[in-house]
Amino acid sequence: MNERDLNGIVYSVGRLCRAVYRDGIVPDDAMVALAVNPAEGMAMVLGSEEARKADQNLLESIASEIPVFEWPKGGLSDESKSFFWLGFYKER
Repeated sequence: MNERDLNGIVYSVGRLCRAVYRDGIVPDDAMVALAVNPAEGMAMVLGSEEARKADQNLLESIASEIPVFEWPKGGLSDESKSFFWLGFYKER
C-alpha cells in the first residue's frame, strides 16, 4: 500500500473516532491502542458505549471508506499520524 492510500485510511479512522467521541475526548486506553495496534484500537472504539449511542448511519458511512488492509509493521510515519488528527477535527 502506498503512503497516499494509507493517509486516506488514517484520515477516515480519525473521522470515525470523532463520530464516536463527539465531545472530542478519546479515552487514554483507546488512544494507546490506536497508536500501538490500530485494529485493536478500532475494535475498542467501536465496542464502546459511546459508539452504541453514536449516529449509526454516520459510523457506517465512514467505516465503508476504510478497506480491509494490514497496518504497516513498522507503525505509521509522523505524516500519516497527522492525517488521523486532520480527520478527527474535520468531523466535529
